[in-house]
Amino acid sequence: MSKQLVNIINNNFKIPISYSLLDKEINSKEVSDIPFTRWPNRMPCFEVNLYIISQLREGRSRRVKGGTLRTYAYNISHLIHFCYKNNINFSSLNDNYFTLFINNLIMDKDGLGQKIRSNNQVNTIGRQCINFLFYFSFIYGLEDFIGEGIKFKIKVKELKYHKTMEGRKPLILYYWSHPRAVQC
Repeated sequence: MSKQLVNIINNNFKIPISYSLLDKEINSKEVSDIPFTRWPNRMPCFEVNLYIISQLREGRSRRVKGGTLRTYAYNISHLIHFCYKNNINFSSLNDNYFTLFINNLIMDKDGLGQKIRSNNQVNTIGRQCINFLFYFSFIYGLEDFIGEGIKFKIKVKELKYHKTMEGRKPLILYYWSHPRAVQC
């Protein structure tokens, strides 16, 4: 079993961007420095790779060995490990599993008994995983999988915060949080 779940594909990797009905061919675009995720048994993690490609299409950076996309992939790799270790599919996740996942991230310690991650790192990982799970829910049409309200298996809440930058109007930004998992 491999612990390394994210590799950066450097050269000659093409992703499909459209299909021509007239020519009956797939048009593709060559990309480099894109992360590729796998399960610990080395099988590709289809859903996370699709999510990464969706983020590439939204303009996220892949400069400097994968950039923002690499960060996203590494954050989500914690959820891949959790699901694999507990023998559950992403679609089997619920509030209790997600809370356990976050609590495991908080409790992880190194050989000296020190916490591996700060609360801010856990929050960042949790938020990225929530964003991925929204995407997962979308691609599989799971209408009651994740969202705000009692009907959802994973209940999240939309929060807002004000970001101020010198000389500019304050920005109001929104993010998803899981209420039972610290301050994700």
